[in-house]
Amino acid sequence: MNTRFLRVAFTAVALLLLISCNDDQRALISGLRPFRVPTGGMEPAVHVGEHVFSRSYGSAEIPSRFDVVVFKNPLHRGLTFLKRIIGMPGETVEIRHKVVYVNGAPLADPRGTHSDPVVYDKPNLPEPYKSRDNFGPLHLGPDEYFVLGDNRDSSTDSRYWGALPRRLIEGKAEKVGPLGGPLRNLR
Repeated sequence: MNTRFLRVAFTAVALLLLISCNDDQRALISGLRPFRVPTGGMEPAVHVGEHVFSRSYGSAEIPSRFDVVVFKNPLHRGLTFLKRIIGMPGETVEIRHKVVYVNGAPLADPRGTHSDPVVYDKPNLPEPYKSRDNFGPLHLGPDEYFVLGDNRDSSTDSRYWGALPRRLIEGKAEKVGPLGGPLRNLR
């Protein structure tokens, strides 16, 4: 058979399959990995029970501030977490009265939300109250990141287990939505 004919036929079949796929299937075909989100720590960007599709960072690619990353929890490597990068390697992160500061300047982060107006500021409180609204300062090493959930009053994140080593980051979350439903870009 003619190799040109085979290439055209293969391309036509691949396009037909792609057209007939739903968003989830297209995401998988394009190399994205699915993860189910069990908690509300990233609300309102990601809701409990939704699926997040992530792609691996390239070997030379560096995660950026505000990327939503999928990673192995530093304390429980069997758990996969999803949080937003707030602090970059070499920076100092601090939280005072729910305001995030990076290198001494308040961080403009419209994604971070607070559902509880109370500010816990007594250092002798037990966790999660002790570190929830006031944390640090923490200076990040050359391959460390500081991550927070968007739902700041209800998220287990770097405030409770410290810096996230780069080697535990598995990928960048790109799409989110209900399994079998329409997917939306994650910002």
